Amino acid sequence: MFRKTGAALSDAAFEAALFAEEDYIYRISFIYLKEEEAALENVQEVAYRAWRARKSLRDASYFKTWLMRIMMNCAFKQQRASFQPLTVELSPTTSFEERPFVSKGFARDPRADRTLNRLLAV
Repeated sequence: MFRKTGAALSDAAFEAALFAEEDYIYRISFIYLKEEEAALENVQEVAYRAWRARKSLRDASYFKTWLMRIMMNCAFKQQRASFQPLTVELSPTTSFEERPFVSKGFARDPRADRTLNRLLAV
């Protein structure tokens, strides 16, 4: 199905090419992850995954593209793993008027007060 158009890299050539792209991987990882530690961790993960999957590289001329795809997948996986949804806790004893997100004009309507209290009670 796929035609092999170029020769695969030897282990030594693969390692040299990987070290040559290390700085580029770090810079792009930093752009995606926005933290130095996360970007460094991503570089290590990319190197590990690329080394493990080095036999799947069909053409050495696409090495950088192949490596960038691995880098992006690792960065996205790391972002998903570190995502923490925002939680908001409301005190049941807080009166309607004391809630910071409710304007005073909205609080004067008794129907809106009942509806919002029902929604917030859930």
